Amino acid sequence: MKLKDARHLIHTDMLRYAQEIGTTLSASKKISFFFLPCVFSLILYRLSHYFFLNKHYLLSRLFYTINLMLFGLDIAPSSRIGSHAYIPHPVGVILVGNTGNHCTFFTNATIGGGVKEVDIGAGIGLPILGNYVTISSGAKVLGPIFIGDNVDIGALSLAINDVPDNSVLIGIPGKVLKTKPPRSL
Repeated sequence: MKLKDARHLIHTDMLRYAQEIGTTLSASKKISFFFLPCVFSLILYRLSHYFFLNKHYLLSRLFYTINLMLFGLDIAPSSRIGSHAYIPHPVGVILVGNTGNHCTFFTNATIGGGVKEVDIGAGIGLPILGNYVTISSGAKVLGPIFIGDNVDIGALSLAINDVPDNSVLIGIPGKVLKTKPPRSL
């Protein structure tokens, strides 16, 4: 990964935040957004991931640890988060795995390993999330599973099996409650 790629991803995260609050992204807004926990924590993750990919593991771990101490956001440097990520309240979010673009993670969402020693492309025992996935407060996505595009995981739900595109999953263990219309891009 090149530094310009990391800068682009940071820009898309700021752009997503601006869209969520209904404003435009100007130079002065970028400066003010920089100091918001929901944006600054993602910047720290992007830097941690950049240094991880470029084999500067000590710097990667430093940014990861600062993020964990300041914001309680636990995103492994090896995780791949797509563009336009949005974490409105980063406290307690744990993310180990890969996600697509335009994903949203609410407080205490957990995405990570299960007990199966299977690698589906994100690492041993880790999930892969598609584009436009929302993980609600307290929801868990565990194990080597695929979460399709345009999926909502309800609050306090547990996803331990694959979830098809355009669906809403709720419950423990999670069950597909309904399907949603496909997202027009």
